[in-house]
Amino acid sequence: MPLPRTPAPAVLVALWALAAPACSSRSAGTPPPPDPGQAAQPASEEPAAPAPAAPAASGPWRISAPIVFRGACDASGGVGLAGGRIAVADDEDNRLRIYDAAAGGRPVEVIDTRPQMADARGKHPEMDLEGTATIGTRVYFIASHGRKKSGKLAPARLRLFAADVVHEDGVGSLTLVGTPYSSLLEDLTEAPALARFGLARAKELPPDEPGGLNIEGLTDSPDGHLVLGFRNPVPNGKALLVPIENPAAMIDRGEPAQLGAPVELDLGGRGIRSVATWDGAYWIVGGTSVAPPLEPRLYRWDGRGEPEWLRSVDFGDLNPEAIATVTVGGRTGLLLLSDDGLVPIGERPCKKLKDDEAKRFRGVWLEKKE
Repeated sequence: MPLPRTPAPAVLVALWALAAPACSSRSAGTPPPPDPGQAAQPASEEPAAPAPAAPAASGPWRISAPIVFRGACDASGGVGLAGGRIAVADDEDNRLRIYDAAAGGRPVEVIDTRPQMADARGKHPEMDLEGTATIGTRVYFIASHGRKKSGKLAPARLRLFAADVVHEDGVGSLTLVGTPYSSLLEDLTEAPALARFGLARAKELPPDEPGGLNIEGLTDSPDGHLVLGFRNPVPNGKALLVPIENPAAMIDRGEPAQLGAPVELDLGGRGIRSVATWDGAYWIVGGTSVAPPLEPRLYRWDGRGEPEWLRSVDFGDLNPEAIATVTVGGRTGLLLLSDDGLVPIGERPCKKLKDDEAKRFRGVWLEKKE
């Protein structure tokens, strides 16, 4: 899988991540991403982690104060749009929310996928949306392709779908296009090159069991392909990436997936919770879905050698599950989104609240001082 060719920005090296909910969001006048030399909020202290399986990246990476986004809890995927906006997927409902990426707050637009995605009976079960990726002017969304926690089949989760980016007055939005593709799991389990990973067995198990199946990562590659990232299984302790070489044909004409050569990465026994391309590299959040849990880590991979663990990045109580490349005020960085569905708000976990106005998830800047 070749190195991404995204040009590196001259001034800013910034990663955006999501942290614990704050009492209020930043005002609409929130400035664009801070310069790398700007003081940052210290990361929380935790016991020292064991020696990494991958070499640690050099450089003082640090996390800034959180940004709070409202109207949802379980941010699971994100993609940057023009005008400093970000479209966010939630793995607990089937709506796409567009936010001001710098200011946070309430969504400026909510896109209901029901009109295009409901079945013949008008039913639209939870898709368990996970990853997002942009190729040209098209954005792809992928569901987990796993079973329910109970082990029951969940056909609504077997979807890859797309939206085209539209612009009005300098800001971006999305319009759903094509036909959702629902045969990817069959393509994966029947591919000879993937047989050694046991995906045919994995698809029969609950997604959080050892050896189960759960797709959470999706990104683009420099040759215009999609790349799937598996949170589970983690074959032989390695994270699994699988390229899809014909995503447009799958959506536009229903053609079977053409799968590229798989890649295995050593993330210290972690699978892939999210992956994005930026600044000439793949950026990966590694995490587990099975016991014993391993703390999430951020890695940078050049597409050739071993991934680098960014040792100085301490997520604290964040639950990072999405990375998006976003441009705000002429500066480009990565925004990590935290799935805050289990964070208490009052006496209930966020995801259990019935009032969307009370729901929230978090984001923070990660800066590297040059």
